[in-house]
Amino acid sequence: MQMPPRTLDDHLDAFAANVELCTRQGLTEPSDRSNCRHRAKRLDTVLAREILEHLRQEDVQKVVDSLESVARQRVIFSTPNFPDS
Repeated sequence: MQMPPRTLDDHLDAFAANVELCTRQGLTEPSDRSNCRHRAKRLDTVLAREILEHLRQEDVQKVVDSLESVARQRVIFSTPNFPDS
């Protein structure tokens, strides 16, 4: 069976257990969480899951710009989708 190409998970994750699990499985490498710009165009795809709703309105564009600077091809955002109450 052919294995899929290795995926680099260079992440910012607030849940330490996720980081530890990915590290143990060899799916991640340490990252400088303070600034993405030094990794310009390093990743094909950047997945930003459930982060936008935690940002101050005045910081949203700065974060989007930073993520776009790292992505060679695309940035994918997802937000929580709760049914109407």
